[in-house]
Formats: sequence, C-alpha cells, structure tokens
Amino acid sequence: MKCIRAVKATKQTKIGELKRLSDKEADLATKGGYWQYVPKSEWKYLNKKKVEEEKQSVSINVETTEQSNKPNKKQKSK
Repeated sequence: MKCIRAVKATKQTKIGELKRLSDKEADLATKGGYWQYVPKSEWKYLNKKKVEEEKQSVSINVETTEQSNKPNKKQKSK
C-alpha cells in the first residue's frame, strides 16, 4: 500500500487530496504527473484529525440536544 497526494487539480480531485492505494494503482497514478508519493505518516495524521473532528462535532450535537430537552425555568407550570 502506498500513499499519494494530488499535485494537480482535475474534475474529480482537488490539490492536496490524499489517497491510499495498492502499489500497482499508485504507480499508475504517479506516472501521469497528477499525483506524487507521500509518507504514510501524512495519511495517518489526516485520518486522525478527521476522527477527532467527528468526535467533537458529535459531542457538540449531544450537548445542544441535551440543552434543548431541558425545560425552560422561565415557563410557569399551571
């Protein structure tokens, strides 16, 4: 498995997009000049960052849901 990064934009990819492909697929992609090899650590860092952002967004959604479910103290009970 190899990690590659887009160095030229196309209709399907943006510059800087990372992919993890088999050796053969990565070799074919890099021959075209649109992709270049990058260390696996970059791919790991990007995935770790995405997971942390997802956890934060989920915890924010849970907090806002919990706050909206609490009754408002200003409302008087009849």
